[in-house]
Amino acid sequence: MNEKTIREHAASLGYDLKPNGCIVVKRAPETVPLALIEFATQDIRWQVLCLCEHEIVLLTLSPYTLGLKRGSFRVISYDDVRAASVESADQGMNRRIVITLDDEELVLNAQREETSALRTSGMFGAWHAENLPTVTKLIGSLGTPAEEGSR
Repeated sequence: MNEKTIREHAASLGYDLKPNGCIVVKRAPETVPLALIEFATQDIRWQVLCLCEHEIVLLTLSPYTLGLKRGSFRVISYDDVRAASVESADQGMNRRIVITLDDEELVLNAQREETSALRTSGMFGAWHAENLPTVTKLIGSLGTPAEEGSR
């Protein structure tokens, strides 16, 4: 899968991606037991996070093919983001993206650009690593910074 495919898919849904506006993310499990279940069942929760003009679009990837799942996506308006933060996680292997909405906190992990070529996100090509700094900077500027201790 390449960035052009993602851009075309988003356009077919009516969304126009910002330049260098998509990265591969994995939804973080909410609890340790859920993490164990996901590991045992290989329920991998990969998505492509796309920054568009007025919204974030999360396109779901198939756990079996890692291709885009048609008809499976989520849209979050920038106006609905109350807070957003990006920080280093997992001993520096990932960047943790936290997006706080009125009724939910979305926690995503993005593989760091320095190591992504050796990991799952590198399977998709270099675009994840190239886009990660731009995307995380833009996400970090949404809403107001998440309060420490609210996570």
